[in-house]
Amino acid sequence: MRRFTTPTALFAASLTLLLALVVLGCGGDDDGGADSTATPESEAVTESPGDLEPLADGLPEEISGFGAWTKLNTEPIPPKAADPHLGEKDVFTNATPAEAEAVDSGAEPYPDGTIIVKSAVRPDGDFIGLIAVMRKVRGLDPQHNDWEWVEYTRDSADSGFEVIARDAVCWTCHEVAKPTDYVYTRRG
Repeated sequence: MRRFTTPTALFAASLTLLLALVVLGCGGDDDGGADSTATPESEAVTESPGDLEPLADGLPEEISGFGAWTKLNTEPIPPKAADPHLGEKDVFTNATPAEAEAVDSGAEPYPDGTIIVKSAVRPDGDFIGLIAVMRKVRGLDPQHNDWEWVEYTRDSADSGFEVIARDAVCWTCHEVAKPTDYVYTRRG
């Protein structure tokens, strides 16, 4: 294992890692539209977001039951090359459909207190292996419209979720979606 003995070396290594994540991971075209690579219904995943509650070890309670929230995409979002949230995805928000549509049109940003949850079933799995959460908290980070980002993953349906990324790693990719309040997925 390599040791970083100076703050400069640690900073350089962190910056290199961040840049690698940005270059490899920013495939931000989650427009919610259908794609020919989508999983056919006959291969439907057995776990739905509503079923996640009993399995939510490691996730914040405030997203419990997110599968009943407003769904932004009409069809599952298929995996794409260089996908930072690899897997078949669905995106939910606690905002109303009217609030989401106002953001999509550029009329206004999501209101304070909005939570957006992206769940992903990994290509080699039959369970939700990734949860990405955006939470808008007034005054938290005005430079990024007060969004907080946290990404959780797990390796099996029986294991708990663990944080693997947060804030700066996420907002560097989401900066491209600034016109729609840093949210890639549009309603519809």
